[in-house]
Amino acid sequence: MDTVKPYSLVRAPLVRPIYQEKARLLAQVSKATFGGTDAELQAIAAELAKPVHVKTKRFGKFKLHRGVNLFEGKAPWMGRPIRATLSVKNPEATDDLEKRLARVIDAAEKIDAKARKVAEAEFFELSNAETWLERSKPRSLEQFQKALKPYGVAVNLDDRFEIEYSCGDLFWGHSIVIRGSFGTKPRWEAELAG
Repeated sequence: MDTVKPYSLVRAPLVRPIYQEKARLLAQVSKATFGGTDAELQAIAAELAKPVHVKTKRFGKFKLHRGVNLFEGKAPWMGRPIRATLSVKNPEATDDLEKRLARVIDAAEKIDAKARKVAEAEFFELSNAETWLERSKPRSLEQFQKALKPYGVAVNLDDRFEIEYSCGDLFWGHSIVIRGSFGTKPRWEAELAG
């Protein structure tokens, strides 16, 4: 089956019943339907294919990933640059982008301390289980904490954030993701990813 490249024009029959919001494809898209001659649509597709960057005063440049409404760039996490992503509802409205990221970065030490406690409670014992233990002796709590290296922060729309930690060979290729939130009743969760 042929695949459609992002921002290309495709002619295909669709149906949308009046009682539904979404349309559905009536026929399989074939190679013959790729491409289009509508100049206005071609111009729109060309514009959408251009990269979008937002420059912030404090954190520099962020690039938009249109398909998921996400801006990606770098931010300092306790003096070390890490990958930073920010979810947005509308990529055109980026006024609060810097403010939302600053809220998390400014609280980095407090967030990191809490995230490490959550990671310890969830995964320290597991890191010394035989399933993961391919070394001669178990790790100490200090070794566990030292293995956690923050390399990504994600700021979501709903006052929630995620910190992703590389953890060396603790879990062989997996990372630890800690999710937290601001507010009167902050929630914290942890998972192994990868």
